[in-house]
Amino acid sequence: MKRGSLLLLQLCLLIGCFAVVRAQSRQERPKLNVAILVFEGVQIIDYTGPYEVFGQTGADVYMVAEKPEPLTTAMGMTIVPKYTFENNPKPDVMVIPGGAVGKHWENAKLIDWIQRNAKDSKYVLSVCNGAFFLAKAGLLDGLAATTTAGLIDDLKVDFPKTKVITNQRFVDNGKIITAGGLSAGIEGALQVVSKVYGEGTAQSIALGIEYHWDRNSTFLPATLARKFVKPVRRFLLPFDAVTYSSTGKDDRWEEVLTIKTDLTTADLLQQLNNHLVTVGKWTKKESSSEHTPSTSLWRFTDQDGKAWNGTVHIASDGPEKNKLIVTVKIQRQA
Repeated sequence: MKRGSLLLLQLCLLIGCFAVVRAQSRQERPKLNVAILVFEGVQIIDYTGPYEVFGQTGADVYMVAEKPEPLTTAMGMTIVPKYTFENNPKPDVMVIPGGAVGKHWENAKLIDWIQRNAKDSKYVLSVCNGAFFLAKAGLLDGLAATTTAGLIDDLKVDFPKTKVITNQRFVDNGKIITAGGLSAGIEGALQVVSKVYGEGTAQSIALGIEYHWDRNSTFLPATLARKFVKPVRRFLLPFDAVTYSSTGKDDRWEEVLTIKTDLTTADLLQQLNNHLVTVGKWTKKESSSEHTPSTSLWRFTDQDGKAWNGTVHIASDGPEKNKLIVTVKIQRQA
């Protein structure tokens, strides 16, 4: 037999062996039942990200809702749950996504479903503000947890028995795992897969779905300084604010927004200044030559006692009538 033919035969045998081993490993590993809670206004990536990850393991993944009727997700996708709270199979893993959680806050049937099924489930994973459902069900009392960056402070206030973590993409308590917002649910699901099937399987799935899974990722939205610009963004919401740019790090941030209003630059700045004092608890720097009818200077202290400086500047967009540009810059003092 020629050398080339021999190498080809060896390669075919090797591929065949790998296929047999892979098939055997799939048969030997346990097949999970994964129940995903869905509801009106559920966030799409919160449940579809984990659905993809668990589906890649060969798990039986199914959506569960209070009623069997079609549901409308955030941004208008229509989905049909496979089971209801009364007839879903017993789950090994529960996924509790976020979205319009506030609209279902007082739904006793939903909370009861979480409590009942969590008792016998091996793992319970929340994504985004789905953590609020778990907290409401009493499952986060005394545990560490996280949620989407914009609601970190709300979780702290609403559920003081929970130790809220800001510097992790997901928090693993063993059985209860909470992931941050949106795409962080993929990482939470990969964490569950690694616990059930091993690190290699989770890594293989991450590569297969072309997802950069980095346990030491420094992309932690809850630690970015952008959270301190929230009072400005909230004030500008009624003006149909559009974000032009939003950049920075954990110790500084610059956000530029455009709005439409009949107010003058000076009038808008005065209203924004009043909002920053009363709602943002910022302190205006009164004795500065840099103060103008279009610019104000600030200082404030964060929850850790660190001091920050800020600047708010408002300018006309020039030729476009009734359009103003608002620029806010903040920086932590050294």
